[in-house]
Amino acid sequence: MCNCLVFLKNRKKEINIPTISKSIQINNCDKGCIETYEWVTVGDEFEETISYSYDENLKDWFIKLKKTYENGEEKIITPKEIWNISMTTLKK
Repeated sequence: MCNCLVFLKNRKKEINIPTISKSIQINNCDKGCIETYEWVTVGDEFEETISYSYDENLKDWFIKLKKTYENGEEKIITPKEIWNISMTTLKK
């Protein structure tokens, strides 16, 4: 887990982002958007980018898009269910 402090309007929120490795970059990709990038180069090659967006009504961060590159193959996943940043499935 990567512990982050996010500032949103006039408030701040501490969030824990699940990680695979110790190599992680966190970017602000747009207003209300966080993007993480991780990579592993030991053994099998692996890269993963996950975009999270903030939902003002639910007051939480949710996975919007996940891109994985593993052993020369790229996978793009748009979740059909709503997953919050702590990877819990939420019911609408």
